[in-house]
Amino acid sequence: MTTVEEDPTALFARLEIRVEIRGARSSELKRVTELINRTNQFNLAGTRTSLKEIREWHDRPGRRIVVVEASDKFGPMGLVCAALIDLTGPELLIPVFVLSCRVFGYGIEDAVLGAMKRLACHPSGRKPVSIRGSYRETALNEPCRAMYPRNGFSWDGQSWIIQHVQSHEDPTWLTIVDRLSPPSAALVS
Repeated sequence: MTTVEEDPTALFARLEIRVEIRGARSSELKRVTELINRTNQFNLAGTRTSLKEIREWHDRPGRRIVVVEASDKFGPMGLVCAALIDLTGPELLIPVFVLSCRVFGYGIEDAVLGAMKRLACHPSGRKPVSIRGSYRETALNEPCRAMYPRNGFSWDGQSWIIQHVQSHEDPTWLTIVDRLSPPSAALVS
């Protein structure tokens, strides 16, 4: 009996996965809070939060909540990823990054980091900045442990950092609408 192995890229492409990466709307903050609090396996810092804290983060200048809304050929999946970013200092900081278990393995997290890299290369009125991502190993978050190193980040003993942000190759099987990056850097692929 002969088995034929199919290229995973072709398999993923047939799913017609579309992701929109953008800032969270005020009406989505409750879902963002739920996603952070319910996610264990792909919760890079093992964090928990309150709706009050999420609202405060959302409303503070220089801070953003990044979300991913996804769909595939079977229909909408809703918000499947949330990350908090802080642009107030000399680096783009990512203290919280979570991804729903429903979308593991499709490269959505890599697409989000790609959007963050484009944002770091084109910060408003500033020179390109480095990116620092928080990470705390937990008993349950093994599925996310390779995300930062796979995307060119190095461990400095406290967090994952990429200092010289370069262009990013997004997963070819995803249709990505990047509304996070500045218009000159944003893409639809």
